[in-house]
Amino acid sequence: MRLFGKESFVDSAELIYIKKEAFSRSQEIHLHDFVEVVFITNGKGVHRIDNKEYSVSRGDLIFINYHQTHSFEVNTKMDFYNLFLSPDFFDEALRDSRNIFDILTLTAFAEFRSGLMPDRSFLRFHGDDLLEVERLFEVLLREQTEKRDGYKTMMRMQGVSLFVHIFRKMLESIETETNESISIDEITRYVEANCTDKLTLKDLAQKCFYNPSYFSRVFKKKNGMSLIEFIHKNRIKKACELLRASHLTVEEIAIEVGYQDRSGFYTQFKKFMGCLPTEYKEK
Repeated sequence: MRLFGKESFVDSAELIYIKKEAFSRSQEIHLHDFVEVVFITNGKGVHRIDNKEYSVSRGDLIFINYHQTHSFEVNTKMDFYNLFLSPDFFDEALRDSRNIFDILTLTAFAEFRSGLMPDRSFLRFHGDDLLEVERLFEVLLREQTEKRDGYKTMMRMQGVSLFVHIFRKMLESIETETNESISIDEITRYVEANCTDKLTLKDLAQKCFYNPSYFSRVFKKKNGMSLIEFIHKNRIKKACELLRASHLTVEEIAIEVGYQDRSGFYTQFKKFMGCLPTEYKEK
């Protein structure tokens, strides 16, 4: 299997290079010793990355990290931008990096550190997002071609913007996927039934095979409150049932619904019910 080095396309001293191509032939499987980003502007074809197959057309972006296998077939003439770069294009501290996702350690991409699952090789852009990404490729190519004063800085700024769009789309693609094993609805019902137990974000996320950050966002979007708020709400709901229908003391009820200290129970009860447990019981 052929390994393409950066020098196959551009001077090895360059940290970024972009070109616009039109292909009517296919390319056999190969490896890259650099990062390649392909953005389709016209035509249709099939790209394969690490044995996964993606049908592509206008607006689709193929993201190929170091040493991922790659090949493609062209159904009709396919026009696309080809962007080659190294992580140290963004910061020289990443000079020895061989993984583009190391740029997540940089301040510019700090917002994406917790939620991103860097396993997406195929992204599909639509509408305004498609036009904006296409414009970024156009600007990168123009700056590289014209080499006006400050073009390297301009290319770096456009590169940061492009990868923000890529990481946003990666997060969106994670959030729109359906998990086939356990759904958020099932987890919600599980929390309602077991709210008096010790429940942790990490354990519940694992039940869905989600990372904790993504699970937290999806759960809040689904239920209108965070996981911990949802647990407290259901504990207080059970406490109200016991206050109405049992002869247990307030302290006994607090322990029964999962609170180990009176203060925490009283705080959450007043937050959700607007009064103290003793006042509720009297009413």
